[in-house]
This record gives sequence, structure tokens and C-alpha cells, in this order.
Amino acid sequence: MSQPRYAQGLSPDGRVCFVIFDETGKQTRRYCFSEGRAQEMVEQMRAASVAVAPAKPPAKLPAALPARAPRVEVAPAEDVYDPEEEQIRRVRLALYEKFVKEGYSKYKPISVKGRTYGPGQALTPEDAKQLAFQMAGRRRGSRFLYEGTNEPTLESRVRAYEKLGSEDAAEKRQRYEQMLAVGRKSGAYRITHEREFGIGGPLVWKIQPGDLAFRSREEAERVLARLLRA
Repeated sequence: MSQPRYAQGLSPDGRVCFVIFDETGKQTRRYCFSEGRAQEMVEQMRAASVAVAPAKPPAKLPAALPARAPRVEVAPAEDVYDPEEEQIRRVRLALYEKFVKEGYSKYKPISVKGRTYGPGQALTPEDAKQLAFQMAGRRRGSRFLYEGTNEPTLESRVRAYEKLGSEDAAEKRQRYEQMLAVGRKSGAYRITHEREFGIGGPLVWKIQPGDLAFRSREEAERVLARLLRA
């Protein structure tokens, strides 16, 4: 299997751009007009596609040891923070905060995970989070997501960078991370792989919520373990 890469191509509107290919060599729907940005997108894809081959047990194992491969921790793909998805994150956050404060609708009831909420009734944070993700997902095929995928459209990417440049970008990022932490089985924090200073900074590992940056995942995990013990 090859590595993700980029090459020159044409955008849907006929302009010369850099097209992104995945690890199978298949062209994705992602493209940009800056070679630096293309390299950044490829690096993010490579980080997200890290895989560990299953270990082969030895021919003979001591009776006291289980006959299975050792457990290896790998960063999940969803922990790679993609700045081009900022528009979709803002949609989810806006829906979540509305549901928590105002409910789903002033006029209609709704059921979430077997619980029914009346018109104007505020949802629990857990149900508000689930409904926000469901409703944002229904926007597939709209101007924000390509039909049948979670890939942001060109308009969505442009709006993502506009929002990342806004004065409240960092504050809304933390509100989004706090929303993600609601009801998360793995705990109140997660470790992400992203650019330290937004689009152009070096790749780092961060503990979120909190925006604590580290040069390696191992270092981030050590600090996270201390936070969980505190």
C-alpha cells in the first residue's frame, strides 16, 4: 500500500489545483490551490492512516501466558484535527447549544434515544450532542458536504478558513471540545494531532479541552494520565 500524496490536477470549476490521493492511490474529493496546504493535508492523512500489523504469537508459549498478540495503542483517525472541517464543527456546536438552551423546536416534540421532549423543552447535554451530530450529518449533499460523504465541499472549506481566522475561533474551539467530552466513554479529555498555530504551525499532539500542546503523543499521554489522577 502506498502513501497518501498530491499531484497537480483540475478543480471542478476547471482551475489548476493540487489534488489529493489516498493510500490506495485513489483520487479523493479533496483539493487546494497551495502546494504548502496540499503537503499539510497529505501529512494529516498519513498520520490518520497509521496502522499496526497484528503480531504473530510464537510457535510455543509458556503455559502462564495467553496465546494472543500484545495490545498496542494507536491514535484513532478521528483524533486528527482537520481545519477544513471547521464549518461543520460550527454547525454541530450551534445546534448543540440551541438544543441545550431552547430545545429542538418551539412547536414540535422530538424523541431522542427513547426520551421524548415537548415543544420548547431543553434537551439533556447527552441527547443534545447526539441530535446535533445527526442533524449536521443530514446536511450531506448540501453546500457543506458532498453527497453520501463527510467530505467538506469547496464552499465549506473556504468558510472553514474564514471562521478559523475569526477573533472567537479559539474560544469556540474549546466550547466544541467541551461538547465532545459530554458522555464520552473514554473520559473527559482526548488527544488530538494538529497544527500548533493553526494552519501553518508544526504538527503537535494536544490535550483537549485545554489546548495543551506537546511534541510527542507519549508526552501528551503522560500528562493526561496525571490529569486523570488529579
